[in-house]
Amino acid sequence: MSHRPVTIKEVAARAGVSIMTVSKVMNDAPDISAGTKEKIRGLAREMGYRTNPIARGLRLKSTRTVGVLVPLLDEEHISEVVAAIESQLQ
Repeated sequence: MSHRPVTIKEVAARAGVSIMTVSKVMNDAPDISAGTKEKIRGLAREMGYRTNPIARGLRLKSTRTVGVLVPLLDEEHISEVVAAIESQLQ
């Protein structure tokens, strides 16, 4: 059984704030009070809200994703190169 993800709109409705306020909290905007951030983050956690990386990438126009095309991952040198790339990106 799969569960539908909780949306930012649902968190906002339950918290009695705007979608923009929830978005600012999730992005740690400085113009939101610490109390409001704590309340909304707690509620989001309780509801099971998770940031949608695809929606975030569309909004920011950046996915922060790197693609690596390799012929076979089971070749030792290829997996070492991919591991080095991953290490540098982190």
